[in-house]
Amino acid sequence: MPKSPIPDDQERVVIATGKLIGEGFDDARLDTLFLVHPISWSGTLQ
Repeated sequence: MPKSPIPDDQERVVIATGKLIGEGFDDARLDTLFLVHPISWSGTLQ
């Protein structure tokens, strides 16, 4: 059963790896992008 598209007036969140979405992904309805990457830190934040 195909999934129905999200209506234009509904909020949406896309969570994916670069490998999954790939270069050139475009969805004109998305207006914010968070680029995240895991890091290793031995210090503390104050």
